[in-house]
Amino acid sequence: MLVKMMYDCEHPTIIKQYVRCIKNIARLDYPERWPTLLSYDIPTLLNMDGEKAVYTGLLALLGLV
Repeated sequence: MLVKMMYDCEHPTIIKQYVRCIKNIARLDYPERWPTLLSYDIPTLLNMDGEKAVYTGLLALLGLV
């Protein structure tokens, strides 16, 4: 839900906070408790049409790495 909420958000400051949340949660939970992050959530956004989806996917990927 976090990646979808980040996609739906319009405020750049809040989007930055979502990236920080992904970074912190992924550090503790990826891949055991969040296996869909790199196998479903991020690729879904990167394969969608529209630059907002791709940008959000790249930000989520940045938070992961």
